[in-house]
Amino acid sequence: MKMSGEPWRTLPGYSYQHVSLANPENASLENNREFQRLANAKKPRAKRSAMSRFAKDGHKRVVRCLGYALTLATPQAWLDLSVILLARLSKAERAGLAYAALISLNPDDAHDVASLALFGTSRGGSSQ
Repeated sequence: MKMSGEPWRTLPGYSYQHVSLANPENASLENNREFQRLANAKKPRAKRSAMSRFAKDGHKRVVRCLGYALTLATPQAWLDLSVILLARLSKAERAGLAYAALISLNPDDAHDVASLALFGTSRGGSSQ
């Protein structure tokens, strides 16, 4: 398609909009009044996520702490998270979380992690 002429007249879906001010001699004053009107307009309330509306308080705290542990990524952060998980989650919830984490790993790595968690040693028999 060859474009000629003024773009707002040739581009589909684009229409030229003319804005006129009530007081063209003092445009800055007019703009300030418009900004004040818009600033005082009622803003629609931001929608809250389903997590913030329906999740249990303890679950929200666990998720926040999980984020901290992931960000820090230190052995101490993971140990501290385990204490928080024990305090905030039920036995079934902790088991589900452990299961989901283990099945996300390949079988060799899952075996090493589970062995280290249960017995304090990895496959080679050395404590890490």
